[in-house]
Amino acid sequence: MKLLVETSLSSARIAAFVDGNPVNVGKTLKGIEIKAPQQITGMPQPIIITTTLHQQAIADRIRNELRLSNEVVFLEDAPSR
Repeated sequence: MKLLVETSLSSARIAAFVDGNPVNVGKTLKGIEIKAPQQITGMPQPIIITTTLHQQAIADRIRNELRLSNEVVFLEDAPSR
């Protein structure tokens, strides 16, 4: 939420918010639906990972489990593996 208010993300054209927590799926944020990770298949937009704590695990899931080829953008450099 803080990033949506205090950074350039406040003016970004956001196609969807994605959250792995089922409690949040189906709700809206800034008028945009929060989707489950499985619901973004076929969406061509880049994926911005806005957490630094679990960013590598999320990126790994995007590639290995969901098999998405979208560009993945980190807010902070991802650790090397």
